[in-house]
Order: sequence, then structure tokens, then C-alpha cells
Amino acid sequence: MQKSIIPPAWAASVRHPQGRRSAGPPRWRSVRTYDAEIALAAAFRSPGGVAAALFTRVRAPLGGRAELRVHCDGDVEVHLAGHPVPASEEAGFVAASLDLEAGANDLLLTVGQRRPALTVSAELLAAESLGFSCVCPPDTSRPDRISGVFLFWRDQLAQDAIGQWRERFGFLRGLGMDALIVQFSVVEGKAFYPSRQFSTAAPAGSDPTLCLLEAAAESGFSVHLGVASDERNWWDIPFRPADLPGYVEQESERNNLIATELITLYRDSPALEGIYLSHEIHLGDEWGEANMPHLVEIFNRMADGVRRLAPELVVSTAPFFSLQGTVEQYEDRWRRLLEQTRLDVLMLQDGVGCDRHITVDNMVPYYEAMARACDATGVALWTDLELFDLNPPHTVSPERISAQLSREAKYVQKVVAYSLSNLTPEFAAALPRVSLHGARQT
Repeated sequence: MQKSIIPPAWAASVRHPQGRRSAGPPRWRSVRTYDAEIALAAAFRSPGGVAAALFTRVRAPLGGRAELRVHCDGDVEVHLAGHPVPASEEAGFVAASLDLEAGANDLLLTVGQRRPALTVSAELLAAESLGFSCVCPPDTSRPDRISGVFLFWRDQLAQDAIGQWRERFGFLRGLGMDALIVQFSVVEGKAFYPSRQFSTAAPAGSDPTLCLLEAAAESGFSVHLGVASDERNWWDIPFRPADLPGYVEQESERNNLIATELITLYRDSPALEGIYLSHEIHLGDEWGEANMPHLVEIFNRMADGVRRLAPELVVSTAPFFSLQGTVEQYEDRWRRLLEQTRLDVLMLQDGVGCDRHITVDNMVPYYEAMARACDATGVALWTDLELFDLNPPHTVSPERISAQLSREAKYVQKVVAYSLSNLTPEFAAALPRVSLHGARQT
């Protein structure tokens, strides 16, 4: 994974509103526009006088030239891939030409000034013929609200045309979201893309994943495409240690085949941010001790398979926890696992909607422990906030969501929710947002 060049404290100080498309000069289009309110504090000032930063990732499948225009009262410096870019002042704004490499490009604006807050307007323009897009990488997303959601493929969704996906992403963008995680791309042996290895869930000649990605790119979304889980064997294979070596080899090969197909088909999509490893880890006694080497091996085989084909893509997964054992044991196991695996993003399921007796209060020590383990190993920690309730009467109140969000936000870099099927317009209208005060700033 290409490491972020933005200092973590600055990432926490930036407030990114929704990007919006606007008309540019002839032959150019606005890839993304930010009107970023940057809240400054003494802790965010560097010795060199840089007070704040605005960071984004620009994807250019074929590379090419883009133009950046920045309106700001402070002194603006532009950095691309860690190197300064010459900029000039023109009619009240700072202008810079960017030579983008094929793939992901890290773009950083630093602003030096003395006042406690300011507004920066930054517009990126690209030639009409080039498929550029911008996404906020994991370590710069706002942790104070739900900004992403999981999708579970269903047969009905596979029938939807791109117009329906545009409406869906427009709805999510209106909620302040910018990320979507596809939980599985192969469900019960059926692929939701044109596969050469599996039967397909979509009508002949159609590609539901391509429709999803095209609509996502138009809305400025980043997408993690999941591979496949194994509901038949995954939960009991740790209790069959003699079968583990063969299982690790076969299951990693199956998922690497899926990842290879997905990357081959969609790597050039500006929306594709990463590959999501769909096997959910519960690091209890079954995996936490003698079987941990096998767990490390299967996840590294899958992660390495992605990186061999597309090293710019993020590798993510979403584990869960129970209240078994001690918090100290939980932290130690996760630190040891993350030290040995090659994961970029970990989306911790909060478990509040499941039937494991987890509450908004007793989950907090587990988030604290996981945050320490991720900090020690350089893994980005997101939360997977559950919007459902498996316990009778199966209703979820806005107050419960608010409590989840306020308790989890201070430990994570991004909040995503499970799942899209729970986001009715009525429920979404009641979703809470919390203040940036207390959000994680490490």
C-alpha cells in the first residue's frame, strides 16, 4: 500500500465536506472541488509554520496532466507524491500543473497562516478524455459520522441498470458518504460479475459490478470489492487442525482466483480503492494460539495475491469480537496477528446488533485495545457500525446509533456501516452525527 504522506495530526484536523462536480473551462472538467473548512489548533502547527493540510488521492488510470486551482488567504504549497510542485499566483488563486502517474497519486496542500480557522477552495481540472477521479484515503476521512456502507449482493440488485445505481449513490452522497464495501463478489457459487470460473447471477451480457463502479466513480466514491467467504467450513475448520494446511491452500487459491478476475476486469476503474477479504476473523481460542500461523498464512496468501497484480490497491477485512477472555489477551493476540499479516485496513464490527451481549458501553475497552494494536503495527482502524438488531423486537433507534457513533469515533479513522439494505430513506433521515470534539487525533 502506498503510505500516506500527511502527518496523522493534520489528517484529524481536516474537515472534508462532499466533493461536487462543476463545469470547468472548455476541454477541461472538474474532477473534484473541495470547499474545506480547516479547523486549526496549536497542536497541529509544525515548527516550519505549516498550520493545516488538505489531502486527497487522485486516480489516473493512464496518467496525464491535470490543473489545480486553490483559493485561500494563507500561503499554499502543493506536494505530489511527496515532492513539491511549482505553483504560481494568478488572479487571486494559486495554480499548479500536475503530471500524474498511472494509478494512485497522493496530493497534499499545506497552508501556513496565523488565524484560528480558514476556508480553502481547491478545484482539480482534468482533460475531458482522461478518466481521473479523487478519493479520500482511509487516514483522512472524517471519523465523526457514518461515511461508508457495506453492500451484500442480492439477485435483484444484479438486475439494476446504471441509472438505478446513480440514484443509489446520489442518495448515499446526500448522507455524506464516500465509500462502499462489497461484502462478497461471489455468493453461494454465483459471481456478480462476468466470471470465467463461476456461474453468474446477472443476466447474460450484463455486468452489475461494472455498473456499480461506473456510478460510484461519477459520485466520487471509493469501492472495496469483496472476494468470497466460506460459510460451510470457515467456522469449524479451526477445530479440525489436521485439515488446516490443505484448507489454507485451497481456500486462498479460490479467493485469489476471484481477486485476479476482479482486478483484471476493473483495475482501471477510478472508483476501485481496494480488495476486501471477506473471511471474518474471531480471534478467540480457536485461532488465537496454536492455529494462528495458519490464519496468518491464509490472509497473507490472499493479500499477496492482490499486491502482485495491483500493489496500489488497499487490502481490507472486517473482524468481530466476543466478550470471551480478557481485553489484555484480546489486544495481545491482535497485535501479534497484525505484526505478521499484510493488511492495510481493519474494519472492526462493533457487535451491538448481534446476539453476543455486546453493548455500547462494554465494547469500549475492545476498541481501545484494537486502536493500540493497530497503532503499534501501522494498520488503519475503521469501525463497522451495525445498523441492525438480531435481538427481539429487532428495532434500532437513532439514539442507539448515536451512542455507537459517539463511543467508537474517538478510536477510528473512518466509520462505515452495515448495511445498505438497512438504509431506508426514513431511517437514514434520522441518522445522527456527532461533533468533531473528541474525534481521534493520533
